[in-house]
Amino acid sequence: MRVWQTFWVLFVLVPLTIAWAFSVFDIFRRSDLSGWAKAVWFVVVLVLPWFGTFLYLIFRPREVTPEIARAQSAAREAYEKSLATDQIAKLSALHTQGELTDQEYAAAKAHILLSLGGGTAAPSAATSAATSAH
Repeated sequence: MRVWQTFWVLFVLVPLTIAWAFSVFDIFRRSDLSGWAKAVWFVVVLVLPWFGTFLYLIFRPREVTPEIARAQSAAREAYEKSLATDQIAKLSALHTQGELTDQEYAAAKAHILLSLGGGTAAPSAATSAATSAH
């Protein structure tokens, strides 16, 4: 076998075959595609093996599993909490410098906690703590 034939087989034909097999198996394992969508994709990949495989890999819909959705939601909540913590820390620094009154600090902190989804209990506790310190 010549060098170019080996190159062609190992670096072009084998990866394309693996991609084609992945596409065929992926079409049938997906639970978010309807039966008709699976049939259409299978026919496209079967009739036009390489081109159909590239089309499938480019245009296939992303599958969002419940685990991925929960992880994304948890990451979003953690990010929002870290932003709220930073904002409250900045407010606290402004309050200790005397640039915010107790009422302004309590109102701003309550607003941040409400936007975070803290409900009404946390802002009222913050407001009562700020007014009792005054």
